[in-house]
Amino acid sequence: ARGHLPEQGTLEIWFDGDHPGSTHQLAMRVTNGRLSGRWEDVGRPLRYRVLAGDDRLAWRSLAVIEPPQLQEFSLQVTPPPYVPAPPYRVEASGDALVDSTVSVTATFTQSPHGIALVDGIGGRWSLIGSRADQDNKDNKDNKDTVEATVEFRLPEPLRLTELGRRQYRLEVEDQDLTSVTVESRVELEVFADSTPTVSLELPEDGHLATADSLLPLRGVVSDNAGIASIAVEREWDGVVHRASQGSPAMEARSVHRASQGSPAMEARPVHRASQGSPAMEARPAEISNSLLDETETSQFPDLSGRLTRSVPFDLRIPLRRWGVRAGDEFRLRVTAADFRPAVDGESRQGESSWRRVRIVSPEELLQHIGRQQAAVFEKFEQLLDLQRAVEARATEVRAEMEDPVTAKNREALQNVELQQRRIAEELGAGPGGAARGSLVQAIERALQEAALGGQGDEAQRRLGQLKQGIANAAAGPAQIIERQLVGAVRDAVVGSPNAATLAQLDEARHVQRQLTQSLEELLADAQQWTSYQQAAQELGRLVNQQLEIQADTEELNLAQLASDPAAPRGDNLPGLESELGRRFDKLISRLRSLLAELGPTDRQVVSRAVDAADTLRVSSDLRQCALQLERRQWGPAWETQEEVVAELRSLMALLVDQQGSSGDSDRPTSSSDDAGPQLLAKAVQDLLTRQTVLQGNCAMLQDNADPPLSECRSLGARQTQLADELTETAKQWPSDVLRAALLRSQAPMQRAAAALPGRELEPAAEAMRLARQRLEQLLAALASPTARSQPAEQPDDSSPSPSPAARDTARRQALLRLPELRMLATMQESLLSRTKELDRRKRDGTLTEGELQEQAALAEQQQQLAAWLEQMLASGAGELQPGSPGPAQPVPPVPPKQSDSSIDNLLKSLNTP
Repeated sequence: ARGHLPEQGTLEIWFDGDHPGSTHQLAMRVTNGRLSGRWEDVGRPLRYRVLAGDDRLAWRSLAVIEPPQLQEFSLQVTPPPYVPAPPYRVEASGDALVDSTVSVTATFTQSPHGIALVDGIGGRWSLIGSRADQDNKDNKDNKDTVEATVEFRLPEPLRLTELGRRQYRLEVEDQDLTSVTVESRVELEVFADSTPTVSLELPEDGHLATADSLLPLRGVVSDNAGIASIAVEREWDGVVHRASQGSPAMEARSVHRASQGSPAMEARPVHRASQGSPAMEARPAEISNSLLDETETSQFPDLSGRLTRSVPFDLRIPLRRWGVRAGDEFRLRVTAADFRPAVDGESRQGESSWRRVRIVSPEELLQHIGRQQAAVFEKFEQLLDLQRAVEARATEVRAEMEDPVTAKNREALQNVELQQRRIAEELGAGPGGAARGSLVQAIERALQEAALGGQGDEAQRRLGQLKQGIANAAAGPAQIIERQLVGAVRDAVVGSPNAATLAQLDEARHVQRQLTQSLEELLADAQQWTSYQQAAQELGRLVNQQLEIQADTEELNLAQLASDPAAPRGDNLPGLESELGRRFDKLISRLRSLLAELGPTDRQVVSRAVDAADTLRVSSDLRQCALQLERRQWGPAWETQEEVVAELRSLMALLVDQQGSSGDSDRPTSSSDDAGPQLLAKAVQDLLTRQTVLQGNCAMLQDNADPPLSECRSLGARQTQLADELTETAKQWPSDVLRAALLRSQAPMQRAAAALPGRELEPAAEAMRLARQRLEQLLAALASPTARSQPAEQPDDSSPSPSPAARDTARRQALLRLPELRMLATMQESLLSRTKELDRRKRDGTLTEGELQEQAALAEQQQQLAAWLEQMLASGAGELQPGSPGPAQPVPPVPPKQSDSSIDNLLKSLNTP
């Protein structure tokens, strides 16, 4: 500008579409001879002019151009041709197999001047618009035909040949040739195809199985680029039979194996089993399909038409299809192949290790399982002896403790803590569950062997109960003892008062006593069961030896028929058969002696086996067989031996699989009538022990002036868990009275669990005390008085019949032996005491609204007790107590609504003639 420069100017703006007279003013300043100003967020086309001094410029137009906006950016990866998998899209991050091809999809709101794909390490590829975009460019003057979006792609797909991670992004070149990097990025990990891996969990190497059992086959096949086929290879006598799944027909090939004694490699054919083959009837998928009705197990997954990277499998293969017999041995493994093409006719595949499988007789398998279980119980006894020794040493340390604590006391206390920690680890306590080599893991292995070996449900149930009991001991009392001993050692090291150390040591000793008692009870139950399980194993040994004698007898019989002069005389067979009979008689005598030591359930099993031995006349058959062998009657002796083998196996089945023998309804069942209450008593005893531990922990927290909130919450969680277990236990008992009696402890447990997180320790302790008291009442009611007295002798037919008064007395005494009625009396006493307390408060005028509702609930409970009592009395003693003396007599019904005193008097009157 020439002349005088204005100090400021004005920018006048009129937006397209506004009223003709509607303009906007923007003040502009003069800087270095130039007018400058800034208007943001224009958004619409406009016209503008500048007013400065006496000058006024003409109106000028300004169009608004929107820059290209990215709407979509993704990579489409196509696997190599040999992988039968469809292309897939990667939008943020993903992976791709090497030699895959990549296509790019980029969609913009309008076509930029240029666009390129950049990989961040120097790679750059220009993108071109799609055909629809070219058509839009030809008709760009016609706004009605312009598309809203524009797609770009690579001229040809990009092949991924280098391994590693790449980050792909877009660079957009605008109309003014300015390059802008779009923020959207896609990361792609390029990996190489590895060899599949096969993890075979079952069978283990050296697996024992019978000829008619199911061979377990369990494991996982994994590969990073998909699994094409899974195969099972079985090597038998140098020949490998192969059955595959997921692949087409198998062409024959050879496997070269070194033959024994030959330096050269001998080519042995590989027989690939097809459907109908005698070696293996079908591929594993087809085998498993035919097994589903029989085993209800999973099958090899169908691999056709999809890319599978991890395939778990769990099969049960019937060995009878393979025609195996006792004494055979073979190896098997699982192989897996991926989709990579074969090199020199051989495809690379993953293989599991070979697993040896030996076929044995059922008796030999039972003996193997028995040896494993015996090793478990031996380890259990050793741990129990160690626990007793540690408990005794803790008592000695407590007696030797001085004030103040000396270095010798601290060292002795640390030794006790170290030994107790070792016991907990050996039992199975650990941060990750059962420790390797622990007792719980050994029982798990024995349980698995029992299931695979065909042992009955009872054996598996007993082992499962033992495992659960030891696991509870390891997770409960053992952990409490560890914490108390660690606390005692810590107090002794830091020099706390002697009283604190002694208090924690006393609590540890108390829980040690409980732990020892629990382990002793578990071991006693296990020893009762294993006592006749060992008898079953002895029966198995007798069967094996009888089969050996039978084989020699058959050989002698054939030689006699052929008049072979060189045949052996068989002089030793009568002596062997007589020795077999002597061992059988000794075994039956031992079983008879066990009857007085076993519990009701186990006694019933052994009693049935002894009765079956007498019924089958096994001893008589063994003596007859020995006599026939002595007279050289080989044919009749062989037939008798065949009967003896069948009889011994039936006896063994009675002892091993008690579920199978429980269906006999023609035998007396009086020995099992008390089994239900005794099993419930065991469950109640376990609940009572754990509730006592929780109550002791609560008392310890009460002694602490500032109990930690975490320990209060933990104790509350354990109390809730115990209440839930109590509920589940109550559901298992059909008796309404016993179930209601057990559930009486549930409410105080829940109150204690609710109070503990808020550090309300006094209400929690009172609720725990009430729960423990009610469990003790139920346990006392379940204690059968008949267990402490000898059963009365049954009168013979010549004895006179009892008088009506004697029958009535006997009937009432039988009723009083029922745990339900004893529990009803206990519940009635508790109900009566609470009712009298509420009546006293009502007379005093201090009854609250909540107690008034409780009084109504007590009335309903009273009616329920009366109904239960009426039901028991009306059913008769003969039905409620099998084997009670005298026939059942009719009883006058009790009115449905009885007062508490009348029912109490009725309960007391039952004990008098």
